[in-house]
Amino acid sequence: MLNAPKTLCRAQSDEHLRSPITEENRKAPLSARESTNEQEATELARCQQNLERAYQEKRALEMLVQQLRKQLLHERQSHENTRRELERLRIQLDKR
Repeated sequence: MLNAPKTLCRAQSDEHLRSPITEENRKAPLSARESTNEQEATELARCQQNLERAYQEKRALEMLVQQLRKQLLHERQSHENTRRELERLRIQLDKR
């Protein structure tokens, strides 16, 4: 004779339905599930490191862009000063 199925209370049933563990994983032995969790944790750590590295690189590039903008502004001002000086000298030379 078959054993009667185990009854679940409503809370257990809802928990079972909401569980993030896939049906395939539920059937897997506990050691395999732990291995999967370890792999996921390793993958998460690797992704976090990559994200942090990308964020630091972004900040470094933003700082470089800011420095280059300042340098460009300085170069433009120098160019404008040189142009004015050349114009002044040309006018002075034309007066002679």
